[in-house]
Amino acid sequence: MKRLRKRLYIGIGVIFLIALGGIVFWSALQGNRTENFILRHMVNENGTLATYRLVDTKAGTGEAKGREALSESAGLWLQYTLDKDDQASFDEQVKVIQDNFVYKNHIVLWKLSEKGERQSATNALIDDLRIIEQLYRAYEMYKEERYKNLADQLSDAVLRYNKKDNYYVDYYDADAGKQNNFVTTSYINPRAFSYMKKYDKVSAQQYQEVVQFLADYPRHGWAFPKEYKEDGTFTYDKEVNLIDQSYVAYHRSLGDLSSTAYLEFIKKKFQEDGKLYGRYNLETGKQTVNYESPAAYGLTILYVLQTGDTKFAKELYDHMATFRNDNVFSRYYGGYVTGENNNTHIFDNVLPLLAEMELKKSEQ
Repeated sequence: MKRLRKRLYIGIGVIFLIALGGIVFWSALQGNRTENFILRHMVNENGTLATYRLVDTKAGTGEAKGREALSESAGLWLQYTLDKDDQASFDEQVKVIQDNFVYKNHIVLWKLSEKGERQSATNALIDDLRIIEQLYRAYEMYKEERYKNLADQLSDAVLRYNKKDNYYVDYYDADAGKQNNFVTTSYINPRAFSYMKKYDKVSAQQYQEVVQFLADYPRHGWAFPKEYKEDGTFTYDKEVNLIDQSYVAYHRSLGDLSSTAYLEFIKKKFQEDGKLYGRYNLETGKQTVNYESPAAYGLTILYVLQTGDTKFAKELYDHMATFRNDNVFSRYYGGYVTGENNNTHIFDNVLPLLAEMELKKSEQ
């Protein structure tokens, strides 16, 4: 009798574990796995997106560390929520931006502490432009004036504080009341300026000047320059960051500009090596590091899709996905958790997420 009861208890326990496993498995499969990972692991209590999964005691320095929040992440999340037509999540992030990132003069603070504390009064042009683009896009999707009103305010601030003579600059420091005197070539987003033209923030000529600025970028073989200086000259990094290059090519594509030499370069490298490395030598085109970056793959896929080459984009995606945790029973399921101690960067998750979304759309 005792033996029968023991077997019964064991049987009930096995059934319970199987049922529990089924619930965990089913829950893991609901929605997008990478989105769910971000929502579980990369959101601070105030709704801002953490830069890294793990806390870092060195936070507060110039470079984003630990659970500090970036306006770049906020803008990318706006883009994702619109891509999947999720107005409720879009509104949540807009509120986070308004409550935490928008400064009194309507520039967008580039970085905050985990708790939303201001660490400087400086913006980053690329981030402000992305948020402006997504707000105008939301206005056209949902026909709600509040999105346009905020986009107008942010546009006015960019035009006032981030324009210097006949070009735009990376940042404005409201505490010092000063601009910097150069622009990073990857920061210019023509789609944001296209919306500004549409809603009478810039003239048709001013918009065309932006596109022409992108069109006039010189090239050193396959590579675009890193910065444009006040004296009208461009500078290159000897060690070229793939993310910077893909951002330039992607932004140029938004202005209907091709970047053939760069596309041919990344195709050749992927064909030869079966992967893309994070950095390459400007002169030789050879890798200078051994690491790969899910963020770089995600952004490169977004660019390649703009060229219409879905086949190459899918090849890049399939390789990128090898960095994703696809174990449904892992607490990190869906995340691109490649760092030490299971750490990860928000860009290594949200950019692949955007790429996955755009690739699915292109295949429909």
